[in-house]
Amino acid sequence: MKIFKPVGSKERFAEIFQGVTKVKLNEAFMADSASLNPENVLNLAFEQLKSGGLKIEQSNSQGSGDQSYVELVCKDKQGNDITFTFKVNSSVGDQEGVYDVNGVILTNFTFDSPDGEEVVELDESGLRRFNAQHGSEFFTKTQ
Repeated sequence: MKIFKPVGSKERFAEIFQGVTKVKLNEAFMADSASLNPENVLNLAFEQLKSGGLKIEQSNSQGSGDQSYVELVCKDKQGNDITFTFKVNSSVGDQEGVYDVNGVILTNFTFDSPDGEEVVELDESGLRRFNAQHGSEFFTKTQ
């Protein structure tokens, strides 16, 4: 005889949902735990990128006019796939074919664990605070 939890409870919902979809619900995901908090994941990945701890597997760039996009597809030591997409604003310099970089912002960040269970995706609106804090670290201007 199977005893069910009270009707309408959160436990009963999870029990029914997991039985129908064969998917386990994980309420701890995106909680304030250090490993799954999107902001912490982003900060850790960016620090690894700056220190050379990430292996850059592929670099893609495309541009038109004064805007270019640079995408870095990386992998960390645990096998997690991490992608950074930067938008570079530039202007024509004094010499032909030379551009001055006016600013760089992070427009997209994705983190995928090897098993696919932990996924973090942040778009430009979710990265505003990070860009405000770390925008000066994206490039250095030389004279």
